[in-house]
Amino acid sequence: MEQVTLKEASKIEENDFLNRCLVGCFTDSVQIPTRNDVRKWAQQMWKGAQNLQVYDMNGVQFLFEFQSRKAAQHILLGDWRRQGSRLLLEWWSPKVGAFPDHKTFDWFWIRVLG
Repeated sequence: MEQVTLKEASKIEENDFLNRCLVGCFTDSVQIPTRNDVRKWAQQMWKGAQNLQVYDMNGVQFLFEFQSRKAAQHILLGDWRRQGSRLLLEWWSPKVGAFPDHKTFDWFWIRVLG
């Protein structure tokens, strides 16, 4: 089995698409929403966010790609809820969604964007 090690992130360029991405998950959700459910909800709630893209990261977290960092920053400042569950948002980083070092798995899937 090959081990993947993340080094400290190099500076993300201003025009890099990950620089304008947020990662979010819904707290206290009885049923985890699908990517399609989240996409529809986000498009309805964030009407000013043009060309919003939503990606499923791991079944629990979602990557939100905005047209600009300014649009993402505007959304980050809000308090967003879906069916009573609060959406926790943070800026994307290479370690967002990563598991602690002591956690081991027999196998796992990864998705590489780009």
